[in-house]
Amino acid sequence: MRSTRFLEGRLAIAAAAALLMLSAGCVSAFAAGAAEYGFQNPAPSITATYNPNQEQDVVGTARFYHFGLLGSSTSYFLTFSTGQSGTFATRWAQSAAGGRVNYQFFDDTTSRNVLKDLSANPSASEVLSGTNSASGFVTMTAGFAAAIAGGQLPVAGTYTDSVTMTIYAGTLGGTQTSNATQAVSVSITVPALIDLSLVPTGGSFNPSATSAIMDFGMLSMGELRSTDLLVRSNASYTVSLQSQNGGVMTNSIAGDTSTVPYTLSFASTPVALPAGTPTTVVATAPPTSAGGTRYPIQVTIGDFGMATAGTYQDNITITVTAN
Repeated sequence: MRSTRFLEGRLAIAAAAALLMLSAGCVSAFAAGAAEYGFQNPAPSITATYNPNQEQDVVGTARFYHFGLLGSSTSYFLTFSTGQSGTFATRWAQSAAGGRVNYQFFDDTTSRNVLKDLSANPSASEVLSGTNSASGFVTMTAGFAAAIAGGQLPVAGTYTDSVTMTIYAGTLGGTQTSNATQAVSVSITVPALIDLSLVPTGGSFNPSATSAIMDFGMLSMGELRSTDLLVRSNASYTVSLQSQNGGVMTNSIAGDTSTVPYTLSFASTPVALPAGTPTTVVATAPPTSAGGTRYPIQVTIGDFGMATAGTYQDNITITVTAN
């Protein structure tokens, strides 16, 4: 009598890794109908820790005052310079080594109109404007937002910029007088960053994809499954592998000693995963681009002979460490 054996296999791969101070714009002697605006301390600052996986919005607040003798309403608007980038297309913070992190100033997190100064002939939506209807000394605020672009991979360090904010009495399209300036400081800390992703062959980086299952279904010798490891790092790094079962899949039935061997290739190079070896180093590499460095992984089922029918599995852990 002949019997038929049914074997299934799964290979799981996981990744381990209250006094108001007038600071600028001194109040001058007032003629009838004169009005003055000036900035107050503390000056606004933008501080953030960089996240390469998403854009970050950081809200800032400009604090200023109005001092006028008449009760009639007066208008004002605030402008923002380019900072060290010299262009409104993008602003950047820069490290001492010359690296850059792109960011931008917007009116708010919803409208996202780029804030500019008069050199760019801005539209009304590209400045912060308002009207003050009170006389005497009045304090006011205006909010804005800084957006730090994701998808960059700058070297670890501190990146800074300074943007000049100017307040004008008057209207953008009419009579206007520059009353005061204040510096808005930007400081972005970039830590050492290492991200990894296990994606389908040819897939793009996905920071939430840190595991993959190679399901072989009914096992047959020579059957192949593949996945890609993507590493994204702003420092040099090492990649190592560790097999739970020493490079074979074992039967899920307790006490059964049958195994299914397989071969694993990493970036087209066969890798030995012997029992008793904690990790096997498979790559040492320099910092990557923002898109990451791709390492194809392939697993091929070997000759399992007369292995007992059942479900077979091995678990491989991938570790990426900074050098």
